[in-house]
Amino acid sequence: MVTIEVIKEEVDQMYLSENRKGLYLRGKVPPKAYPTKLAKQMIHSGDLDVTARQGVFRVPSREPLPTQQMISLADPYIYVAYLSAMQRWGLTNRQPQVFMFARPNKTIIKSLKKDKTNDLNLLSEHIIELSSDHRSIKNILKRYEANNIQITETKYPSKTTWLGGEYTRISTQASTFIDMLYRPDLCGGMAHVIEVWQEHLRGRGPIVLNELINLIENSSSQILKVRAGYLLTEKIKINDPKIQKWKKFAARGGSRKLDPDKPYANKFSEEWMLSLNV
Repeated sequence: MVTIEVIKEEVDQMYLSENRKGLYLRGKVPPKAYPTKLAKQMIHSGDLDVTARQGVFRVPSREPLPTQQMISLADPYIYVAYLSAMQRWGLTNRQPQVFMFARPNKTIIKSLKKDKTNDLNLLSEHIIELSSDHRSIKNILKRYEANNIQITETKYPSKTTWLGGEYTRISTQASTFIDMLYRPDLCGGMAHVIEVWQEHLRGRGPIVLNELINLIENSSSQILKVRAGYLLTEKIKINDPKIQKWKKFAARGGSRKLDPDKPYANKFSEEWMLSLNV
């Protein structure tokens, strides 16, 4: 991988008095836009490939990156999620049978491409123009014969970050906890999810906990607030004014379940009006 900062450093070296002989360079210092212009020329000539991360380029002739990093760089909307994210964050000792990615559904992607903003706080980098289907990803999977990749579309995309030291986009720790409630079937089952929340959430510190509460507070999903509220107050014994306000979304006489994939059970949380079907 090559970054725009590396290109700038190389250009600066070219302009040093001991290196510029025979280069016919104008001025004593390079124009501010020259590194970007040079990068564009190298992309046009095939010496660099663009990626989904602004200012990061791939050198085609070098050894290819691991498949999960290639996928993250090829598509600006995709990220490691569910049990794979739990594993990378040290939240589970379970080994997923496939490498799990999530991707916003086409409706959300179209809205992101339309206004070019980051309203969902999904990406921290510039969104480049790509089609809203999976063709670029499928080409990568075919090229590297990657048969152990699972991509799940979601209408609740996560807040993401880049893993340190590599080019893998992943749901943040707080968002990973939230994804467990949206898709427990992809996170080891609801019983395992409850175990992970109880064992790890407090230990991740106030930054992760506050991010978790704020993300749930700003979510449009009422059932997320109810499920999270139950776990936070009754299982982990966390008391916060924001969490208490979520009780207004509890529906008396409704059919809300803690585990969306299991049958309704006659054991309830009276406070959250939730069937405890785990």
